[in-house]
Amino acid sequence: MKYTEYLNDDKKFRRFTGLSGKQFTELLPFFEEVHIEYFCRYDLNGKRRDSWRNFNIYKCSPLPTAEDRLFFILVYLKTNPLQKKYAVRFNMQPNQCSRLIKALHHVLETCLREEESMPNDIPKVIKTLLENYSKNKRKNKYTDELIIED
Repeated sequence: MKYTEYLNDDKKFRRFTGLSGKQFTELLPFFEEVHIEYFCRYDLNGKRRDSWRNFNIYKCSPLPTAEDRLFFILVYLKTNPLQKKYAVRFNMQPNQCSRLIKALHHVLETCLREEESMPNDIPKVIKTLLENYSKNKRKNKYTDELIIED
């Protein structure tokens, strides 16, 4: 599933992400800046790197561009699917999917904290997505694992 498949169909794009194609394009530079900064300092598991490093997305990555990664996290927040099904949809392993969701969720939240430089309507839409996502989260009282309810 690639964002380019839906970008020209505003109705489908909004159904999947909660944003119009124009809003997505406006949000992208802000997301990309925070995304690069985050991955220069942290690895995919959220562990701080010992030293600053240049960040490049590997060509063999299932999400080879910042656009794909933004689309990935927005679709996840909007549709809230089971991670195993979501991993299949984006052609990756479930554990990789889980790590990407966690990292990209953090990147998007950081982007929103710096929202004063973003177009006005984008933070409101994404905050609503994040609030809806948070309402569907709870911890398993026996294992302390995070459970996402559909």
